[in-house]
Amino acid sequence: MIIQTRFRQHLLTKIAGWLSRSQWRIIKTPFIQGFIQHYRVDLSDALIEDPKQYPSFEAFFTRKLKDGARPLPESELAIASPADGTIACFGGIGDNTTLLAKGHCYSISDLLGDPEAAAPYQDGQYLTVYLAPHNYHRVHMPVSGRLTHMRYIPGTLFPVNQEACAQVDGLFAKNERVICYFETEHGPMVLVFVGAMIVGSVATAWHGKVSGDNITDWTYDDTPLYERGTDIGYFALGSTVITLWPKQSTITWKTNANELIQQGQEVGILEANAG
Repeated sequence: MIIQTRFRQHLLTKIAGWLSRSQWRIIKTPFIQGFIQHYRVDLSDALIEDPKQYPSFEAFFTRKLKDGARPLPESELAIASPADGTIACFGGIGDNTTLLAKGHCYSISDLLGDPEAAAPYQDGQYLTVYLAPHNYHRVHMPVSGRLTHMRYIPGTLFPVNQEACAQVDGLFAKNERVICYFETEHGPMVLVFVGAMIVGSVATAWHGKVSGDNITDWTYDDTPLYERGTDIGYFALGSTVITLWPKQSTITWKTNANELIQQGQEVGILEANAG
């Protein structure tokens, strides 16, 4: 049953992906227009405001915004939201678990697929942002940092809304994910792209689209500094972003569960010289 469910999930994702990338007007135009009308999408802050100018639905969905559309916090110690969306949950990591919607828990070791990599985040902090289909779907740096490692873990493609999280225990540690490790002036930080139903591709600025059938690791040396607010990747459709912070990163959170936020908005303050 699990194999059959996974097969159907990925088959549906592949079909949806092909349709979303189609440049045939008979396919892309109804998709884009119907999506805008259904979700009441505001394109006034988009770099391209005219929906007819997008070559495909995927291009429309992963659209970029105008410069200055998402201002960053003034404080250099502020953590900026990595994405538009809803604050699903945040706070302290205890007993190697992080709270999910409806009180479900999942293991940080399972999320990262590596107990050793998870160890520094024991008793640390986390923030989970859920991106609904109508949200802006590019992901940005919450603080400045240098990429050191990336891991791709194939998995299921369950939906990631609250209803699904309540029904599937440990969902975020089961779905397909791209895990990015950064070094910052406040210590290490992990940013996790969690795939969802019909999200067949996650793309990063340094790699492009990330996919495969096996767990794959990449190590990076002498990467550029990705400044806070830098666009580092996108989802093909609605999904979730999780950031993990180690124990030494003392954070005062400036947000609330279920709060609607925009990328760049202040969600927390790091204690000076916490790293």
